[in-house]
Parts: sequence; C-alpha cells; structure tokens
Amino acid sequence: MMKLSKEHRAIFEDNAKLITSKDEERVLENIDQELSKLKKIIEDKPSKKISNLITQAELLVKVLKSEDFPLSESSRKWIVFGLNYLISDFDIIPDSIPGIGYFDDALVISWVSNLIDNDLTRFEIFNKALNANEKTPLIKQILLGDGHTEVILIPGYLSSEFYSDNYKKWIQHVKQSKLGGESAGISVFDWKTNYTPEFHNTLLMIDHDLNLKPKYDSENFNIDWQQLKLDYKNLAKAFFANLEQIKKQYPDKKIILLTLNIGTYTIDNPEFEDKLSLIDDYYVFGGCSKASYISETTSHKITNIYNFYNPHDAALGFIFKNFENGEKPIGMEAIYTRENSKLKNISIGHHHRRHSEYKEYLTDLIDSI
Repeated sequence: MMKLSKEHRAIFEDNAKLITSKDEERVLENIDQELSKLKKIIEDKPSKKISNLITQAELLVKVLKSEDFPLSESSRKWIVFGLNYLISDFDIIPDSIPGIGYFDDALVISWVSNLIDNDLTRFEIFNKALNANEKTPLIKQILLGDGHTEVILIPGYLSSEFYSDNYKKWIQHVKQSKLGGESAGISVFDWKTNYTPEFHNTLLMIDHDLNLKPKYDSENFNIDWQQLKLDYKNLAKAFFANLEQIKKQYPDKKIILLTLNIGTYTIDNPEFEDKLSLIDDYYVFGGCSKASYISETTSHKITNIYNFYNPHDAALGFIFKNFENGEKPIGMEAIYTRENSKLKNISIGHHHRRHSEYKEYLTDLIDSI
C-alpha cells in the first residue's frame, strides 16, 4: 500500500504555505474539467480508488466554493493545494500510467481531507442547518401536556448537556417553574453545538468563578462563533415551520418560548418576521441579538417579551468585545421602546457574572416575573 513519505509531507507542507489567490483561481477554473475526465475514466473502466478520489475532491470543491461557510486561511490553502495537485501535470506518479496513474492524487486528496477533517464535519452540519425545512423535526417534545400550553426551550451554548443526548436538567428547571405546571407541554430546540470545541472550551474557562484568562486560538474561536450565528439563523425556516404545524394542529394553544444566548438568532430573523405572532410569550436569557431589531420589530409582533440581561456577563462580554466590535447584545443591556409597555427588562447583574447561571437559576428567574 502506497504511503506519503516524511520527505513528501514536509515538501507539501512548505508548498501549501505558499498557496495564493491566483492558485485558487487556477483550481476553480480547471477542477471541473479534471473531474469530468476522471468520471469518463471510470465509465470506461470502473475503479473504486478513482471513484473515492472523485467523491473526496468534489467535497473539497464544495467547501472551497461555499461563500458563507467560515473557513480558516490555513484550511483554505490546504484545499487549494490538494486540488491543485490533482489538476497539475507534476505528479509523483504520472497520470498517464495505466492502472496506477492516479494513485498519488488519491493519496494526496485523502491526506488533505484528513488534515481538515474538523472543517469537513462542520461543513456537513452547516449544510444540515442550511437545508433544514418543514420536514426537519427541530422542535422535540419531551412532555406532552394537555394541549393548552406549550413551553419551547432553545438552550443555546454552554449547556452541561453539551456532549449528551438529553436535556434533563433544562426540563427539570422549566417544569419546576410556574410555566411548567402539570398541564403544560414542554419541548426543546433539538440542536447540539458540540461541533464548536474551541468556542465552547474557551467560554467554559471565561465563564468561571475564578475569572480565568485562558490561552485560545482566536481564529478557530471566531470561526466557531460565525458558524453558530449562521446555523441558528438558517434553522429559523425549520423552526417556524415546526411551530406552524403545532398551531395548525392546536390553533388555540399558547406558545411560550424560552431562548438562551444564540437562540435569539433563530427568532430575530427578518425573513420570518411575519411568523413572530405565532409566539405569545418570549423569555430571553442572555440574548445575543442587537436591541434595535427587538425594539423595532419583535416587540410589535409578540404579546409579552421578558429580557433578562446582565451588564457583567463574562461570556457575552468576551465574545462581543473581541469578535463583535464591542457592540453590546440584549443580554448585556436593557431594550428600550416607547411603544410597547409589555416589553420588560430584568437585570440580574447585581448577584451574578457567569452566563451559565441562567440555567442554574432558571426556575427562580421565571418565577420572578
């Protein structure tokens, strides 16, 4: 079995660092023709190795061509390097040799794919959110209730269930509150965020009682953050479609929505402004949205809005100071609007600084209204 030698890997690593935008342009101009040539080869003579090469290369092309998918500069260079090797005439094994001519290309593309495996996993999740629709079961019912009221929770990030398949603690806190009486149904927004390890692990240290200042990879943190924003925004289509299905089945059911941090990006989405009236009560805990959209749009569509905020929120403060130009989200300041007296701001900053305390004190915060 052919393997890349240490010498070849070292040379390739040096070459990848030298990749420029001109190399990327060249790849994009020629890769489709190269893939068509490979497909013609396996039409005439089937080859599992070349078929796998085509599949892996096509995925790399999709990542490279995606305008919205957040990608580090180093990963982009590796993709261009791998595809450039495929279209290049300079090979370890000349492509013209029958039977083995593309073995080295397959090896290089596979190697590059392994190097950026985390990016490819994120890309799969990115597309899952992007393509989510009315058939995507995003609202997962945990407790049935009597059909009159449904409490829907969007936990967001920094949940202790980060690597788990359940939301037991969240449901327990909601059920113990005045919203979760015996008759209320309880559902969760079923979307895990365990594909953002740099973001999550850094915030766990930032959001610590000791006020730690961790070392972290700022580029990867920002990429995780940008993808979270995009994913939660893209999931709005499926969320509101699910919500419409609930209201269609139970037209008189009261919908109470609880969102934490990034969950507000799903709700505060201008594309679905006309769907906001499906929500009766909106509880926001440490929200990531800007106040302007809430005051100008959401507050006119939803009957009651409760904004829980903390000017001293460690996690939100870190994110928005370093990656959002210092702008403050609604989770760090009150929302002001003269036209809607049913929008209430509740500050919890006198006693807390950890963002994760929204979960710990969820029952008490809900019952304080």
